[in-house]
Amino acid sequence: MDNADVKVTVDSETWKGILSGNVNGAVAFMTGKLKAEGDLQTLMASQSWFNFPG
Repeated sequence: MDNADVKVTVDSETWKGILSGNVNGAVAFMTGKLKAEGDLQTLMASQSWFNFPG
C-alpha cells in the first residue's frame, strides 16, 4: 500500500454508481462489491469528499 492510509478496490460500474449517488457505498462495502484495506476511519471520512447528488 506504500504510504496510503486506505486502499479501496471496486469495479468501475460500482464506483460510478457510488459517485452518482445511485449506489450506497456502505452497502457496496457490506456486500463485498467495494473492498478496503487500511484505515477504515479515513474511508468513512471520504464520504464528505464528494458532492453527491440529492
